[in-house]
Amino acid sequence: MLIVALLCAFIFYAGLFLLWESNRVPLDSMAAVLAAVNRMLFLPENVVFVIFRGLLLVVALYIVGDFLLSSAKRTTRRRKEDQKDGLSWKKPPRV
Repeated sequence: MLIVALLCAFIFYAGLFLLWESNRVPLDSMAAVLAAVNRMLFLPENVVFVIFRGLLLVVALYIVGDFLLSSAKRTTRRRKEDQKDGLSWKKPPRV
């Protein structure tokens, strides 16, 4: 759900930035659109867009970090349960 909200927020950010940019500079050629997208992603000039882009990046990093942390916890929990049940992949003792 949070990933969908992040995607919607990025689409909202892109739409607002392109609307703001089209009021400043006419976006009538592909070069103008690509320059606007470049400014949108890497160097927005308005403080509002800098803050919004920063928040999007923080939320994206949180989602990736949470995914990695939860998968690591799940893996360690599964290993502990396997060792407790005797299902670990240890070599059998030599006789």
